[in-house]
Amino acid sequence: VIKASPFGDGKSAMYFDGSAEEDILSIADHDDFDFSGTWTIEFWMNASSADNYDGVMTFDMSGSGDPDVTIGFYGDSDTLYFYSNAGSATNKGNWGPISLGVWHHITAVHDGTNLNCYKDGKLITSTAWDGTFSTATNGLIIGRFYAEQDEKYFDGYLDEIRIVNGTAVYTSDFTPPTSRLTAIDDTKLLIHSD
Repeated sequence: VIKASPFGDGKSAMYFDGSAEEDILSIADHDDFDFSGTWTIEFWMNASSADNYDGVMTFDMSGSGDPDVTIGFYGDSDTLYFYSNAGSATNKGNWGPISLGVWHHITAVHDGTNLNCYKDGKLITSTAWDGTFSTATNGLIIGRFYAEQDEKYFDGYLDEIRIVNGTAVYTSDFTPPTSRLTAIDDTKLLIHSD
């Protein structure tokens, strides 16, 4: 299945069918993914469904009490959440309702004090949190809620995933990018789905 990118540049986006281990992207643990202070996680998302525990990405989220993080849907709603687990999952912020079949620019920014969740360039929630987590055991997995379970997959398309560890890229409302992202200072991961 090929889906046009959010930029109308004739390129495709990554497709995740929401049902299989084969439809995830797994990246091994690395010091680049030890987060504290300031950082930014951003991506374009076009969800086909928003079921309970559909996970977009997880940083070592295993349910074992590690300081780990998942971005995903939860409950009987279409709200996308940012969860941190340190013994029990805690909602640290959210992006509000996500329209299905529509491209959204999703951004999580830690400014050193607060987790700021932007959807399509608009601040949705801001929550005090130290912003410290890592991929110490299971690495970064894109397309699933929990790192260690063969279930809870994302159903839809992702494009232009960028992780910047050391910089709060956005500090107020902004116009979402209209072209492919670039590797700015402190970029640790940049995925173009050409």
